[in-house]
Amino acid sequence: MEFCSICRKKIEEENAPLLVMGGFGTPRYVCEECDADLGEITSSHDTASISAAMARLGEKIKLCDPEDKLTLKTVREIMQSARERSELIERGEYDFSADEISEEDAEVPAELLETEEDRAAAEAEEKGAAKFDKITNVICLAILAAVIGFCAYLFFKSYFI
Repeated sequence: MEFCSICRKKIEEENAPLLVMGGFGTPRYVCEECDADLGEITSSHDTASISAAMARLGEKIKLCDPEDKLTLKTVREIMQSARERSELIERGEYDFSADEISEEDAEVPAELLETEEDRAAAEAEEKGAAKFDKITNVICLAILAAVIGFCAYLFFKSYFI
């Protein structure tokens, strides 16, 4: 069971939103309410709603006083970025096209796509691993049979002699 990194509310959902990943791979999750506020801060076009969401998050942090420095640093950076974004929106200088994710950006780059050579290499590696598995299984069974045979030999030797 996880708790929200910001407000310490118990998170019931299985796939909770992730705020940040810690140094040892420890995830810092947020509840739906805090996630909605973070979304409002980072994507809203209305400065009043950005300010209100920032105030709600600030109040939650003040009330719960999280001890996790990484969570505090991450939220502080998000709020600083949102404050700058809000000021630019208020002055009419913010470029909203920068917020939109184009289809090209959403696609996986060609360098990261799996090629035929990669698939063939993975298949060959799988076949090799399967052969190695069979060999080690046969060896283990032979050793087990030898140990059982030896134990039976000792048992019968001591019982009948």
